[in-house]
Formats: sequence, structure tokens, C-alpha cells
Amino acid sequence: MKKLVSFALALILVLGLAAAPQARTADYDPESYYNNGGFNVPGLTFQPSRPDTIGTRFAPTEVFKNVYFIGDTWVCCMLYVTDNGDIIMWDALEYNVDYEDILLPDMQQFGLDPSRITTVFLSHGHFDHIGLSGMIEEMNQAQVYICKDDEELMLSNAKKYEESGTPLPKNYKFYGDGDVITVNNVTFTFMHTPGHTAGSMSFFVPVEDFEGNMHTLCCWGGTSAPRDADGTKTYLASIEKFKEYVDANHVDAFLSMHPFVDYSTNNVAMVRETHSSDALIKTPEQMDFFLQGLSVYTASKGKLAQMGITEFTHDGFGSKVLAFPYTVYIPEEENGNGAFYLNQNFKAEIFDDVYFIGNGTNATLIFDTGEGLVLVDAMTGTADFTDIVAPAMAEFDLDPANIKAVLVTTGKADKYGFAQYLKDTYGAQIYMNELDLDTAKNDYPSALAAGKFTAIPEVDVDLVEGDYTFGNFTFRFMHTPGHTPGTMSFLVDVAIKGKAHTAALFGGSTFNYEKAALEQYVDSTARFLEAAKEAGADAVLATHPYMDYSVDKVLDLLNGNAEAFILTGKNDVAFYLSCINLTAAYKLKYDAI
Repeated sequence: MKKLVSFALALILVLGLAAAPQARTADYDPESYYNNGGFNVPGLTFQPSRPDTIGTRFAPTEVFKNVYFIGDTWVCCMLYVTDNGDIIMWDALEYNVDYEDILLPDMQQFGLDPSRITTVFLSHGHFDHIGLSGMIEEMNQAQVYICKDDEELMLSNAKKYEESGTPLPKNYKFYGDGDVITVNNVTFTFMHTPGHTAGSMSFFVPVEDFEGNMHTLCCWGGTSAPRDADGTKTYLASIEKFKEYVDANHVDAFLSMHPFVDYSTNNVAMVRETHSSDALIKTPEQMDFFLQGLSVYTASKGKLAQMGITEFTHDGFGSKVLAFPYTVYIPEEENGNGAFYLNQNFKAEIFDDVYFIGNGTNATLIFDTGEGLVLVDAMTGTADFTDIVAPAMAEFDLDPANIKAVLVTTGKADKYGFAQYLKDTYGAQIYMNELDLDTAKNDYPSALAAGKFTAIPEVDVDLVEGDYTFGNFTFRFMHTPGHTPGTMSFLVDVAIKGKAHTAALFGGSTFNYEKAALEQYVDSTARFLEAAKEAGADAVLATHPYMDYSVDKVLDLLNGNAEAFILTGKNDVAFYLSCINLTAAYKLKYDAI
């Protein structure tokens, strides 16, 4: 039975360059290591961070019969032992020191002789994948293969390799799209998948698990997408070609040579501990999810490139903040937090009679119901209303005196900030789940410490699971605890120029790392995902705009795209919510306390 965490097929960091050879450290302990920082969404991981310690060793592992995974948390190679004992190598680690420090001792653990490496396939020309290829060519008269389109890139590393005493291969051959190369009993099928580099290559090869079942293993040869708009088009075309082959040939296993980008270190550890290949074997749905994530990541990065954004932070808000699929790469800022438009206010009518007002950190949604105004969430304090929301409302001819209700999705101070002010000033009723009253009290001091003039809300209506109708809008609320005990999410029917849509708002972004809360989070996201599917939801709302690029969508809308908030194609609502669910499940396994 495949575990949920086997969804942890993933991507992507800007890979390729490391500053210098890294000292190798003790064996990798998967239970004490977690891929800290960055926007980690296991199952697609748009932007994993670099490992805590680049070059941290982990135990070499036989992942399928006669197939071995060797390396460290930065980069690995795969060895396939053929029937006569000759060895095929896929990628070749980084520096000459990797031979004595990694390859030789790790192969000796399995009784493998490095002199039997007869064939070396290089996925692309970046130096962290070609390091030992020249040495192995010299020692073994091994045949090295690289795509001709990456020959120049490989040779451009000559000076770097000369300085480190690492030879480049000399008598290499070229291989390309559709080539089928058999070494003894093992047949590799290769695919040219340009984008990461011009000559990036991927492979497909039959493997046998430890129970004797056959599978087809693949490796996507070049992880991160380029930073220019034209390059992302090439990358997307490669994904589609790769997907066609995967679907047609029932490819069901995946391995990345940069293990931290897809949690191979954890999956391989599971293989080693259980002596079962299950952690690397994927259902068709899992393979499709991986490629769907790859496409969304790439398209979004290309969109940013079109906006002139090509520099990104490696850390974002850290691994303890959930990143939603639409976020993908977070533009770099001077303070490194990556919150695009962090200090810029925005305002827009995003659906018929639905208004979105706020800044890059917090926002409120206003529904003009025909029987008064209903607000969802209330930012961080009174000043947010008087300085940001009220002036924007005036531009939309919305009278604050008509505010009838404030729906607060969690008891956090950045959700109830000006709710009490609206109650005191305009008589608005406050709806909030009473399970979050303690949360509101506990969060209040932090709001005051931040200089926010706010007040603990006096709740008029206990916001529980069920339908709440205000004029033309019905909010279908679900209790989705995990972020807080009383977190609430909803679905609501909306329209764009009369055309019907359904919007989903998941009401809790970051995690509570207590095990029981994470268990609730996993259950909550799964239930809300099914409800959104059943409702046919095709739009996402978030009152933390930096989490889903709401501000970017507002700009698209103001530039003429009336359906900027509608998620279609691969980046649909089900995908968005699946990412949240999978992240929670993975953090439950590795981060629960």
C-alpha cells in the first residue's frame, strides 16, 4: 500500500552552482533532517530550499534490484549493475574528491567495483552532474554520453575543473531524443527535455522491485525552469512531451539526482529501512500530479519573468508557512521575505459585487449582498480600515454604514483587527467560531506589541458549520480546525458579468505543529478539497494576499483580464487544495511535536 507521503515527487530550486567543494560530514539521519526554509509543498515542491548542510552524507541504498542511489543531500548519482557485472552510471557527482569520499566507499559497501563502470550518461552539462565523468573515462576507458546541445556548457567548466584537479571527459559521444541504448541486459530510453539547459536529457528504464515486480523508472533531467519567458515555453513543451510518454508507457517510479528537491533522501531512507521500493513507486495519479505541479511552477515563473522579475529568495517565509500553488517562486526583496507588493495597497471589484481591498500582507473581502455589506476578515487593526479600506470603499460607492456583518475565519489578530471597530461604529455583527475565543485573547498582546490599535472581538454569532445567507450570497461554511481550533472555511457562488463561478476560501494558512493539530489540518484540508470538487469551485480567495499572488491577480484584472481569479487548466482549485493537504500530511510525518 502506497503511503500518502509518496506524493513527495517534487521540484525545484535554482540548481547548478555551488561555491566550492564541500566537506563531507556524518551519515544522513532522515528523522532529524528536514528541508528547512522556502515554500515547501511536498508533492510538487515549487521552491525547496537548499539543504541545511550541503554535502551531508546519507547511507547508499539499493533502491531496486541492482539499482543503487549514492551521494549526499546536494547531488547524487544512480548506478545500474547489468547481468555481467558492468555498471551504468547516470550523472557523475560534482568534484574529484567525491570519488574517494563518496563513490568508492559507498560502492564497496555493496561489493561493487568502480572499475566496472563502463558507461556514464550525463543528464546535462552543469558541473555538479559531470564531476567524475572524466576521471572514470580515464580509469576505465568508460564511454561518456552527453547531449550535443550541452557540449559547450560542459566545456565552459574547464577552468573550474582544472583548478580543482578534476578532468573533463574527452572522448564522449552524443546521445539525443529517442535514443535507445542497451548495455548488456539493461535498456535505457532517452528523451531530450530542454529548458533547464539546452541539452537536458531524461531517461526511462525497466527496473525490478524486491518482490520481483517490474516497473519503469524515470528521471527528469534538469530540475529548475529557466528565468526567462521564452525559456519557460521550451520547458513547458518538454513537460508535455514527457507526460505523453509517461501516460502511454505506464511509467510508475521516479528518482531525482538532486535529492533535497523531491525528498528522495526520505523516500530512499524508507526503501533502505523496509527493503521495499514502495516509496519510489507512484500511482498514475501521483505521476500526473508531479507533472501538473511542474507545469504550474514553470508557467508561473515564466509569468513573473514577463513582469521583469528574475531574482528570487531561497528562504521566503520559512518552512513553517504554507505556500500555495499559485505562489511558486517568491520575488526577492531587500529584506529577503519575498512578499511581493508587501507595502502596496490595492483595491478591485474581483467578482460582481465582491470587492478585494488590502495590502500585500492582509486584506478584507467585501460582499455587497443587496441587503447590506458583509466583510470577510478584518486585517490587523483599526488603522487598516480608516486608512486603507474606507477610502477604497468610497471609490466604489460603498457606505460603511451599510456594513451588517464581519465573518472572521480564525481568532488570529490579523483576521479580527478592525472587527470590533465596525461593531462599535456601525453596529456590524461579528461572526466567529467560539472555539477561537481563547485564540483571540492569546493573540491580542502580539497585536498591541506590533503597535496595532485593535480589540478582542465581542462575538454576536457563533460561526459554525452550515449555510449563512446574506441577501444575494450564501456562504457554505465548514469547520476546518488545525491552524486554530475554530478555523472556518467556505464556498460561495459568485459571478463575473453574470457568468456563474464558485469561489473557495481555505481559512487557515500556517501550521500548528502540535501533532493533534496537524492531524486535524490533514483531515480538514481533505474534507474541504472534496467539498470544493463537489461544488465545482473554480476560484480561490485568500485574505493573506502574498500567499497566492492575489495582488498579481488584481493587477491582471485591472489590466483587462476579468477572470484573473479563475483557476483553469493544471492550476485548478483541486490542485491548489491538494497541495495544502499534501504539505500538511508531510509536515505531520516530519515536523509534528
